[in-house]
Amino acid sequence: MRKILIINIFIVLILPLQAQETIRLVDCLQQAELVYPGMKANSFYEQMKDLKQQLNKLKWGPQLNLNAQATYQSDVTSIDLSALPFPVDVPSPTNDQYKATLDINQLLWNGGALKKMQELTRLELSLNNQSTMVELFAYKENICNIYLSVSLLQQQEKIIELSKEILHEQLKKLLSGVEHGIVLQSQADILKSEIIKLEQSEIELSNQEKSLIESLEILCGISMDQSNRFDDYYLPLFAGISGRPEIYKFNLQQAVVEKNAELISKRKMPKLYAFGQAGYGRPGLNFLNNEFEPFYLVGAVLNWNIWDWNQNRYERESVLLQKQLIETRKATFNQGNELALGREKNNLAMYKDLIAKNMELIELREKISKTVAKQLGEGVITASEYLLEFNAEKMALLKLEINKIKERQAEIKQEILLGNL
Repeated sequence: MRKILIINIFIVLILPLQAQETIRLVDCLQQAELVYPGMKANSFYEQMKDLKQQLNKLKWGPQLNLNAQATYQSDVTSIDLSALPFPVDVPSPTNDQYKATLDINQLLWNGGALKKMQELTRLELSLNNQSTMVELFAYKENICNIYLSVSLLQQQEKIIELSKEILHEQLKKLLSGVEHGIVLQSQADILKSEIIKLEQSEIELSNQEKSLIESLEILCGISMDQSNRFDDYYLPLFAGISGRPEIYKFNLQQAVVEKNAELISKRKMPKLYAFGQAGYGRPGLNFLNNEFEPFYLVGAVLNWNIWDWNQNRYERESVLLQKQLIETRKATFNQGNELALGREKNNLAMYKDLIAKNMELIELREKISKTVAKQLGEGVITASEYLLEFNAEKMALLKLEINKIKERQAEIKQEILLGNL
């Protein structure tokens, strides 16, 4: 019975586990996308985009301005015709003048700047949404780490449960020996104290597991507790290195920079406006008429800043330098990601080798523990000597389970580095 338990630690709790529900990692990650608070930001970004585009469209609409003006001039235009042989009366405008106008301006052409602004607004929305995806990726990576930590704690708890069962079996034999005067009571007490230590470890591990599971509940929005199993690590395979959301974000940042550079170039293009003005004042357009009268005028204006001291060129070069900076960050990220991916591949190979050695070690430790258990029952060795070998066997079992978890952790980290979340 004991030999079977040591070879496969899961057999200790085989019947209870059949009734336990498994919490799958892939379900946690999928549900996290639905409950992640940051996803709400995308709807706000969408609304902001719509508002910006509406504002851009309004720039094509006519601009109306109401103006009123009252002035007093120290001098006005006058014509002296006193030298003529006959009298001619040419009235002069009054010193106090009044004018109220309604001005309308309509943009006819601005070199395509407004079109570029609309394109930039759409790109900014995509960039903001991708920033949310980068945050979500980190959020899901955290869930993976917590899930694996819970799984490791559960394996440790199983090993402790196994160890307690074995010690209880040995304790029964020792107590029988104590009753027959073959074994000292102190030897049995040593095993009892070791069982108490294991129970203390159980309490600590259970508390850690409870805290981590509560964190998973909040992060994933899934009801779970310590009766659930956390040993389904399956992750679907996706795109590869280009699947990392950071890469898409870098690409969108560059696209935004390029669009800004195009917009700056468009600002240098000439702008054509149509305008009209309707007003009422004294004088009107006829400045020699001192009566209040209505007036209007219409026309077109071409505005073109043909020399800006190279300001436009410097702005464009400054923006394009940002693109090079983003390219540098992207290359740095790719390099770091490739190095990390290489490390995880090496770790995966290492853990496979370690697990093979762990299995060999456990087989040897099993033989040693079987021998010392018999010696303890016969009184040949002390309980302390037995515990040294027993703990060595328990540590070998623990290292095996730790390495199994770390092997899967290395596989999951590879998926994360490839963008497969």
